[in-house]
Amino acid sequence: MVFVLLCVATIATAAWLVTVAPWSGVSDAHPTQQESPSRTTQGSETPTSHMPRRGTAKAPAAGVPPNAQQVVISKHTDGDTLHVVALAPGSTLSVGVDTTVRLLEIDTPESVDPNSPLQCFAKRASDRLAHLLPLGSHAWALPDRDLLDPYDRALLYLWTADGTFVNLAMVKEGQAKAVLYEPNDLHIQEMRRAERSARLSKRGLWGACDYFGQPAGLLSNPAPSKGAPTRPSGMHTDPRFDYCYEANAAGFGNYVMGRDPEYAWYDDNDRDGVVCEF
Repeated sequence: MVFVLLCVATIATAAWLVTVAPWSGVSDAHPTQQESPSRTTQGSETPTSHMPRRGTAKAPAAGVPPNAQQVVISKHTDGDTLHVVALAPGSTLSVGVDTTVRLLEIDTPESVDPNSPLQCFAKRASDRLAHLLPLGSHAWALPDRDLLDPYDRALLYLWTADGTFVNLAMVKEGQAKAVLYEPNDLHIQEMRRAERSARLSKRGLWGACDYFGQPAGLLSNPAPSKGAPTRPSGMHTDPRFDYCYEANAAGFGNYVMGRDPEYAWYDDNDRDGVVCEF
């Protein structure tokens, strides 16, 4: 009887070990093939589940809004306009369709408008945008309230693959000025602060040009045209020109709302609180 009881106990212990051992810490010292991602099957170097898929959207980098849509840069136009193709479904752009994009809340000097001469710093602003978003690079796009402008261009904010906010970077560096395209005002206050900082530091176009929109090749601080008034010594208000470019040519400008009476004389088209900017 004792012999039978010993046999039953031995069999029970063996069964318990078989059941429990795989879950004990002993198995950590000898991982199975399933636990080790470095092991492969059928001669492949990486398991199929870990292979990146062409065109599959990746997780946004830090700083990119979570609801942004991934795109690839397909063409450059100038410093604030380019083309993109959406890589993954989203609420903004159709996948695989080449879309013209106008960057929101910024404006760069003209370089391709057939009705406008090449403007000061235009080429450098275009080159900078192309450097931030090279052809074939991935980016992240997000709209504001209105998606399209009157020219059927998509109005978007863009971030680089590493999370740089492109619209804001262009203004911070003095490549562009802040412009409000109502009702799209999500980042306008941040853009305006960035522009003021760039102006004060004379970064980019604010140090290279006499004023925004100045035709390229125009002499720095050009002499007033015949008949145009000059700035008398000690005079702090201009004689009320018809246009800002005339005021700039005579040495007047940068009138701030609430500080300078001349602000009320001119149109603040971009509503940034400053008129006749140099």
